[in-house]
Amino acid sequence: MKLSADIRQTGNSCLIISPTIILNSLTGLTSNELINIFLRKEDHLFSDYAIDKGIINNLSAECSFIYLYYSVVNKTNGQLQFNNEYIANSFQELALIYGISMERIDVNGDFDRIDGILKNEKAFLSLSYFIRNIGWHAVPIGYDNGYYAVNAISGTYRDFGPNLDNVNTIDDIESIGDGILFTMLGK
Repeated sequence: MKLSADIRQTGNSCLIISPTIILNSLTGLTSNELINIFLRKEDHLFSDYAIDKGIINNLSAECSFIYLYYSVVNKTNGQLQFNNEYIANSFQELALIYGISMERIDVNGDFDRIDGILKNEKAFLSLSYFIRNIGWHAVPIGYDNGYYAVNAISGTYRDFGPNLDNVNTIDDIESIGDGILFTMLGK
């Protein structure tokens, strides 16, 4: 099963869009449904940090995520951010319902294991990496007779061959961060 390139990123939201593309393929839920699950789970952040919730009434789910993210980062002086572990924890209940394992993973430290899982199981990786002159970015990666990444901005696939270590060729990557490994349990 290949990840869909139909879910598009319109804002600075790759951190939620990357796992959303993967969860859409594994659950059939739409990107709006998935982002709204995250927003409901994290609704307490509006009151915890005195963030004006009324602003999101007229925003898309994606823009609501962006607003909440930047508001939380601003209110906490960067102490709380929606990193991969935070995102994975927010979707754990959904993952249990659909039989999905979601694991925050140190990609650099576990490269060979990740490579084997992606090639041999029904699994996907939401990978964070640093792009020169741009900053951090997250992208969904799958394996289908070769590795590919979904470009959620253009709605296209970027193939990078049979080896996961070729991931550096999909962008001007300076360093690879962590990721979320999604695996279907019992598949």
